[in-house]
Formats: sequence, structure tokens, C-alpha cells
Amino acid sequence: MNDERVRRMAKLRAILEECSATRDALPLFDKKTTKNVTKLVATLAEPADDVDAAYTLGWFHWLRYEHLPEGKDRDDLDAAVTFFGPVFSADPTRVPDDLRAYFLRQEASTERALDRAAELLDIHQLDGDLAAIEEATALLRQIVAETAPQHRHYADRLSDLGTALRLRHAATGDRFALAEALEVSRMAIAAPAPPSTDRAPHLSNLGRVLVSLYHSTKVLHFIVEATQVSRTAVELAPDGHPDRGTYLSNLSNALTVHYNGTGNTEVLREALDLSREALAATPAGHIDYEVRRRHLESLEAGVRR
Repeated sequence: MNDERVRRMAKLRAILEECSATRDALPLFDKKTTKNVTKLVATLAEPADDVDAAYTLGWFHWLRYEHLPEGKDRDDLDAAVTFFGPVFSADPTRVPDDLRAYFLRQEASTERALDRAAELLDIHQLDGDLAAIEEATALLRQIVAETAPQHRHYADRLSDLGTALRLRHAATGDRFALAEALEVSRMAIAAPAPPSTDRAPHLSNLGRVLVSLYHSTKVLHFIVEATQVSRTAVELAPDGHPDRGTYLSNLSNALTVHYNGTGNTEVLREALDLSREALAATPAGHIDYEVRRRHLESLEAGVRR
């Protein structure tokens, strides 16, 4: 945070505290206050760049909105929504109740869109429907574009978009989709997230993108990195984790591809061991059970040869 922003935030916070203590809103409309706010805003490229500054500015405009007559309050309401957006994304409890209800309605709409995207991905994977993967990719792009980087689910949404783009590449051969899948999957790993966030799915999804890149380019680095990130995903999912079987399977698949490219039999044996463990962690009725069983049979046959 630059020094000018610190000074101007301190001034504005003092005014907000004064208004709260005296219940006098007049200082909010003082020319010196509005000039200070204008200059404070100028130090921010985007509200999300400094959530604390956005929080302070959000309260300034919200309090003005509450004290202005109807018809003259719209600009301050719009500004409050803009500044409180990244604050809500980081911590919904710091937003005024009325605005929190508004943001929660937006979140509900986003969740419905995410559910629709997941449904479309399932449809595509079941019957290869190209229109479904195109619609899913477009939906997820829009959701990511509308999600603040500080949002607690930003990394999840980036990772979901990476999955859609990987599947789109597999369906269409579009190399740009695969390059974008790699970009957003790496962004998902780098994105800030709450300490409780499960990073295993992000890593496993990145691993699958890297496997696709290896198939497309035959650059060994991609499959080496794929096994590394897939292994980390498994390490983050202890016994009993609901998706451990998936992460084990993805790592086994990456190692199998690695073996096919290098002929290293130690890699093949590890892939076989992991495939057995993955199948053991997969319920018999699971959608991927048969795929994992056939993969295990193929590896067992390869070891026998």
C-alpha cells in the first residue's frame, strides 16, 4: 500500500468514526471529504487491489446513500456495490446486511449457472455432445470473468474452466483451448484461497491438462510435471477422502503415459500399484469403476509382457 493511500484512508476512517459517534452525517458531504475520497480512489486501479481500502470506501458511499433522499442516492448506491463487491468475496460478514442479501442473491444465480455447467460437462462426457461442451465453456468463462480474484471460490471456478477447456480441446482439436486450459489451471493453483480450501482437485485437474499437452506435443517436461502435481494431489487426499480414488487414478494414468513415452518399467509398476489402489477406493457403482477396472487389466497385461 502506498503512503498517500494510507494517509487518505486514515482521514476517511476518522470521519466515518466521527459520524458513527455523533450520528451526524454532514461530514460525509463536506467538500474536503469528497476531495479526499476522489484522490483515495485514484490510488486504486481496481477496488479488488486493496480490500481494506474498498471496505472503507464502501462504507463511505453506503452511509451517504442512507442519508440522501430517493432519486439522489443512486450514484452512492452504485459505488457502494462496486467497493463492497471484493469485500463480500473475501468476507461476507463485513458487508452491510442489505447489501449482503443482494450479493447472496447474485451468488445463488452463479451457483445455478455452475450447476448448469456441470450438467453440460456430464452430458458431453456421456455422449460427446459438442454443443454441450461449447455452452459449458462459455458459461464458465462468464462466471470466472464475473468472479473477483479475492473470492473464496475463484480458484475452484478457474479449475472448472480448465477442465471444460481440456475437454473442448479433446473434442475439437483446438490447440488454443488447450493452451488456455493450461493458463487458467495454473492460475487456479496460484489464486489466493481460504486456508480450508482443498487444493487437491486443482492440482489433479492441472495434471490432466499437462497429460493432454504431452499427448499433443510429446514434450517430456509436460508429463514429468503432470506426475509431480498429480502425486501432490494424492498426498493432499488422505485415506477416506471422497475423491482419493480419482486422484490415484489420475496419477496412475499420468505414470502410464510416462511409461509409454520412456519405457521405464519402474514407472509402469508404480502405475500398476496405484491403479489397484484406485480401484479399491472406487465403489462398484461409481461412474468410473469400469474404466478404472479396464485400466488395471491393461496394466497387468503390460507387466506380464
